[in-house]
Amino acid sequence: MKSIGRSAMLVLSLILLAGTYGCAVYPKPRLDNGYYKNFEYEFKFKLPNGWVTHNNLPDELSKGVAAEFANNFVFMLTNPETEGIILITAEKSEFDIVTIGYDKESLKEKILAKISEWEAQLAERYAFENYTYQLYPISVAEGYGPTLIYSETANSMTGDNYARGYLLNKCLKDQTCSVQVTLISKDAGYEQNFAVFSDIVNSLVKVYN
Repeated sequence: MKSIGRSAMLVLSLILLAGTYGCAVYPKPRLDNGYYKNFEYEFKFKLPNGWVTHNNLPDELSKGVAAEFANNFVFMLTNPETEGIILITAEKSEFDIVTIGYDKESLKEKILAKISEWEAQLAERYAFENYTYQLYPISVAEGYGPTLIYSETANSMTGDNYARGYLLNKCLKDQTCSVQVTLISKDAGYEQNFAVFSDIVNSLVKVYN
């Protein structure tokens, strides 16, 4: 009986050990020298002056277009003066680096399908119109950092404006992550908020630690 008990304990220990190695542990995201750093998705960006930072989606934004990004929420900035919201979301992408590097047409088809679906969703749920998008050249190199794949904009009759940049980033050694920077802004402060949004997109770079 003791032998059986020892065997069972050994099996249990091996299962627990396998589980430990199977789950990656990442340092927590942090604000460091004017940058937001995320180590799971391996990117950082320069924080704008005068914006409030949020590690969670506030309850008052749990409805409306901001709630669409709750599942992949990473970080958020708000500016009460300019009525601007900038959401950072991220996820493990279904596009691996091999697909990106060797089958760009297939990737383009998938992106266009995603764009079409999202345009319809914005129009149906939130009455956004005047939707525009721009695709950017897909250039992949080993160890590449955040690369802007496409951007989009739209607005609504209620004075809400929407803009998003979609980037791909090689992460976790053999995976590709997507990072999205989304702006939601009222008409009055849109130009100012859009400039900050653009600065964040352009300042996204690779980070390991």
